[in-house]
Amino acid sequence: MTMKEKWRQIQGEGERKTRRRGLFKRRSHHHRNRLRRRYRRKYQYARRRLFLWTFHRRNRRLPPISEQDSPKPPTTLEQIHLSSLLPLPPTPSILSPLIRTSNSTQLVSLSLSLRSIWEFLMVRDLNVN
Repeated sequence: MTMKEKWRQIQGEGERKTRRRGLFKRRSHHHRNRLRRRYRRKYQYARRRLFLWTFHRRNRRLPPISEQDSPKPPTTLEQIHLSSLLPLPPTPSILSPLIRTSNSTQLVSLSLSLRSIWEFLMVRDLNVN
């Protein structure tokens, strides 16, 4: 005896249609909204985590703003003299298209890195002499 026949036997022929509806009912709006909310919350957490980690201490590329804005003035006379001797770092032609296409934060980091490289080289040259 098949399932269908069993159903027919249990309740009369006319009942079958209405009875079947309970097996896979259309879920209520309330239930659907709850699911949607749960899904959204899950991904909201992920987004927030991503955002937090973007600016985490270990992921920061630029130095803190206070250092960046105000470079400390040289103190001793010797230092002042050396700083006046330092020429401005030239911008090589290779970097010019890069500078044109990049945004401000990239530019800042680029200039900082160039400056640090330049300072390192100058210090080394001074030490050699």
